[in-house]
Amino acid sequence: MDEVRKNAHVAGGFQAHLAAPFRYKDVDLGDGKTASKLVEHYGTRAELVDYIREKATQWSYHRWVKDWMKWQSKVNIATFDGRTEILVLTDYAAVYEMKGKSLRTCEHGTTCNQLVALVLHSPSATLPGEERKVQCDYWRFWSNQKGNAEQVNM
Repeated sequence: MDEVRKNAHVAGGFQAHLAAPFRYKDVDLGDGKTASKLVEHYGTRAELVDYIREKATQWSYHRWVKDWMKWQSKVNIATFDGRTEILVLTDYAAVYEMKGKSLRTCEHGTTCNQLVALVLHSPSATLPGEERKVQCDYWRFWSNQKGNAEQVNM
């Protein structure tokens, strides 16, 4: 194994093979019995990444929610009725600190929050195998109230 480690360096000093010293593996105990034992293991980075992806799916609910929300957003864009509906996507984009030219000790200026709304409307006809095109306008609102809920409901 030392020979494998010695020859594993490639350009830039990265290792083509990683020593993941231990991994659980089913070991045959004889008489048809097996046990999960911690054994020495060597493999490539690609094998390690594939192994992590395979095992992480059991615990990555947040990733599933993110992917589902992205898919649902695309479904909303693809299916809204352009004759009677618009689709509005909002997010806070910026915070601007409005302070004077000179401040006294411990004095803070007021901040403004910018809410950006993307307004999707007037979709084109849907063609098989293509995403339909929609017109996109953007609206920007400024408010000096932090997290202004009324601003989101404008």
